[in-house]
Amino acid sequence: MGIGDKFNSAAALVVGASLVGGLSLVGTSSSGKNPNKALAQKISRVMDDPNIRVAQTRSASGKKQDVNKNDANPFGSTTTYHSYTWDVCEEWLDAETCKKWLDPYISQHGFGDEKSVLEGKIASLYAGMRENKSDNQWAIWNVQTKAGQSIKDEQGRLNRKALTKFELKEEVKEELDKIGKDTAGDLMVKTVDQDESKETMPNMESLRAIAGSLTMAYRNNLVGLLGGLWRNTKGVEIPGGVNYTDCNIIMSNQNSEETDEKLRDQGPLDDKTRDMDLEKRVQLCRQMMNQSVRTVNPEVKGDQIASGDPNKEQIDQWRVRANIDLVDDLTKEASSITKPSDANLTQEEVGSAVVLSENGNEKTVYELPKDQIGAYNEMLKTAAQSWQQFSKGTIGHISDESDRILSHQIKGPINAVKLNLANKSRRDLAGEKTSQLPINDLEMTPQELIQTANQ
Repeated sequence: MGIGDKFNSAAALVVGASLVGGLSLVGTSSSGKNPNKALAQKISRVMDDPNIRVAQTRSASGKKQDVNKNDANPFGSTTTYHSYTWDVCEEWLDAETCKKWLDPYISQHGFGDEKSVLEGKIASLYAGMRENKSDNQWAIWNVQTKAGQSIKDEQGRLNRKALTKFELKEEVKEELDKIGKDTAGDLMVKTVDQDESKETMPNMESLRAIAGSLTMAYRNNLVGLLGGLWRNTKGVEIPGGVNYTDCNIIMSNQNSEETDEKLRDQGPLDDKTRDMDLEKRVQLCRQMMNQSVRTVNPEVKGDQIASGDPNKEQIDQWRVRANIDLVDDLTKEASSITKPSDANLTQEEVGSAVVLSENGNEKTVYELPKDQIGAYNEMLKTAAQSWQQFSKGTIGHISDESDRILSHQIKGPINAVKLNLANKSRRDLAGEKTSQLPINDLEMTPQELIQTANQ
């Protein structure tokens, strides 16, 4: 969903770790003759799995993958999720008044026959909570508004511009976590060959391949959402989504009965948008989709798109942007991300839950990725110092390997996709045909992602 929720980057580093606790053996090559080839095949098998294979995956098989045209994620996976960032009118009273709104981020597919497990579950939960609306809840979300602001806008929709809190309810999160764990479990099975023992522990390289693919899919989802949110801006208001990637879509899908130049199930346009020429809106939409994901609250200013006031950026928009920042640089301080002055990112939102046991008592703490990287670097430093001292004690009989140990430290900004993929193992497999992901060339605009998806 990505709205009000965090990216647990550290969990991605050890994806499936909670599932392998009872396993005892390390996976080995079934042939026993070419372990690199066997490992390459295992990595390719999980990366080419249709549940997690993104458009960026350079498949060893060369086969094509059916992906969403707006976010490059697998089209038919268990966790496929097709929704819009705009409110969809399901029933009109008249040309200007909607009787029944479908909230943003709720997939219409979830109510039909052709739906993913995730789409169906969220639709079911939403149907049961749809009418639960008050000052602190709205269907499947817990919400909170700015002082003096209404929870509803003038059309009776959730007033997202007034929100200071917009997060899934705990019972909803728990249901979605179950789907995530089941999907991870299915992927874990594919890390082991059929002739290997069921007790075999998945190899770390395959786990990293899974984590890297899931991280890329998560980032893709965020970039796709950000593009959709931007297209809702006053002066543009051309809906985006899996079926509406081209800004020109408004030309061919406009309903002739509409007084506004918009889609039939789209709400009434803002006065600023209504007064603008449609072709100009299409041009501005294309400019918007070519903005960097780092752009803060982009808005229409004359014939151009420019950064706007961060204090007026809608909560779901700035949170999506913030999550992209945190994926792209795990050493980044959450406090340094530009956001409304009254907004905050807590340790629980950007950290990873770690359970510590002391004197028989357990407590949960939240560790930031940058702190975990710092601790990892410190352990390498300690190990290097110990090795150096040990080498000195042998009077040169054992060489000093401290520099090699320190070479594994993580220095400077690093994105989560790159960190999850093991560079060393990939170098060892350089002579083998292995599915891969780009680790440096991440798409920096929503339009770049659409182009990747449509290659």
